[in-house]
Amino acid sequence: MVKLKKSYSITLSIAVVLLIGIVILVVFLTIPQNAPENVTSEQTHFTSNQNSSQESAASHTDNSNITTMTSQSNIYTIKEYNGHIGVFLNDETHPYKEVNVSLSTLPEEDQELLKKGITANSQGEVQIILEDYIS
Repeated sequence: MVKLKKSYSITLSIAVVLLIGIVILVVFLTIPQNAPENVTSEQTHFTSNQNSSQESAASHTDNSNITTMTSQSNIYTIKEYNGHIGVFLNDETHPYKEVNVSLSTLPEEDQELLKKGITANSQGEVQIILEDYIS
């Protein structure tokens, strides 16, 4: 009888531990982890690749569509300004930030992207894009 109680309590303890583990797992899987603020499905993310530090011509999206789809009040545009890189806020004609990187030193695909303009929805995205050109 004592062995039966001991066996039952061990089984019960294992079942409780497993149940707690399952509950914790479900909670972690349902809560978004480190989700950036104001992320929409329409955002474009730029990453480095071997051929071009931003994107290939086949994956190019129309940045004007992205601008009209976002609901944020500030849209940043990184583009060519007087032979180097300028960062523009909304529809301003003068950049609020200039980067001393000559366009002529960049790959031709990057030069084309910067002539058209690359949009970003936050200063964090601007910084990530600029890091590709600065380093």
